Amino acid sequence: MEQNQRDIRKDYLAQDYQYLFRCLKRNLFVIVMCACITLIGVYVALDYFMKDSYQASIQLAVVPRDAAGSKQSDGSVNTAVSRSMSVLNSSMLKEQIRKNSETEALNGTLRAAQVGQTNLITMSATADTAEHAFRLLKAGLENYPQLSGYFETGYLLQRLSGLSADSIITLPARTEYYAFMAGMLVLAAGVGLTVMAAVMTDKIHSAEQGEKLLETGILGKLVYVKKGKKQNALLITDPRTDAFYIEDVDKMVTNVQEKMDAHHYKTLMVTSVQENEGKSTGAANIALNLAQRGNRVVLVDCDLRRPALRKMFELYVDKGIELTGLLEGKSELADALQPVGQTDNLSAVVQFKVVPEPDKLLEKQELGELLEQIKAQADYVILDTPPMGIVRDAEVTAKSADAAILFIKQDEVKAAVVNDLVDLLENAGTSAIGCVLNMTRGNLILGGGSYGKYGKYGGYRYGYKAQR
Repeated sequence: MEQNQRDIRKDYLAQDYQYLFRCLKRNLFVIVMCACITLIGVYVALDYFMKDSYQASIQLAVVPRDAAGSKQSDGSVNTAVSRSMSVLNSSMLKEQIRKNSETEALNGTLRAAQVGQTNLITMSATADTAEHAFRLLKAGLENYPQLSGYFETGYLLQRLSGLSADSIITLPARTEYYAFMAGMLVLAAGVGLTVMAAVMTDKIHSAEQGEKLLETGILGKLVYVKKGKKQNALLITDPRTDAFYIEDVDKMVTNVQEKMDAHHYKTLMVTSVQENEGKSTGAANIALNLAQRGNRVVLVDCDLRRPALRKMFELYVDKGIELTGLLEGKSELADALQPVGQTDNLSAVVQFKVVPEPDKLLEKQELGELLEQIKAQADYVILDTPPMGIVRDAEVTAKSADAAILFIKQDEVKAAVVNDLVDLLENAGTSAIGCVLNMTRGNLILGGGSYGKYGKYGGYRYGYKAQR
């Protein structure tokens, strides 16, 4: 099963280069910063430790010992040049130089190279000072004749010029080059690791991939768009909301309604895996769309840790006339139901204050009894619940719901995590009918905008202390 999922991920990744671009864009700043820090660090280190070097060189010619030059005319000059360079580059010559008491302390390299396809050889010595380079080259020339007889007796090396300090050149340390190459290496490594992580992960990045990896499948995908100025929420009844988003919501709700009607479900729980996935906006728009279709809909804000529907619809709530008041028996349903918008088809039970340990309140049978009362007056009941992957409130609420859907943010949620939460929903007694891929970018690789921050669930504990 795991191997099959890996194969599916790779197949869809090969068809979705946009996902790779999004991953690279998300990590580009960190990658570039690491490369720049490496470049600067390597440059500073090399500039401190690396110094300029000096090179002394001389031109040599391989000529036959025979004055008539018969061997050279036989075409064996290349062999003679090759053997001569073998002597000049051999460890035997270096060892011979070290035995000389005058040159044993010299640090540097001695190298010989043929000039094209000619009988000429450039012999060079590189050291940390000009003096050492000159002395090392001189030592090589003086010790060569002692070894040349082992390699070639028919030819000899002839100097084309004498040793001179004028032939010594300065070789820059090239710290900029090595620092640049180090930075490019880190940059390439960062890009490679990002691509590898994208290939290996099972984060949902497309509806097609979600259909293959998720147990429940995808009910729809909602395009990523901006909220307008002074727009409290991205609602489909707001004329400022993008038309593409409204169309996506309509398609998604059609699939949701078909699933619910097929099993005669009336209560739908809307949750998410983590925060900032747009589930409250999604729950509100599902309720609005169903109401636009002529259905009687009641929207209930069961997110007692971060209630959002009251502010989203700009509803006024009297003290105690909220969901917690109903669950505690302090108010009546008729008083708590508030009309939403210009239609009589949509009502809402909202929550104003944040409640400490709301899971204990939602776990009581009063929630189930309340939902039964609401179902008697409505065709559909939509429950907005907290993210399921963060707190257990949604799992508790699921015991009183007929069906549930999960909102998942594109490129953020792993399929394995979603499937585990689906199992929790099923074990709680509700039917997970599908997932909604939210905030999809598609071709908007460089797009901007935001649905707004959901808020940190971890921060609620501070509110509890204040209330206590």
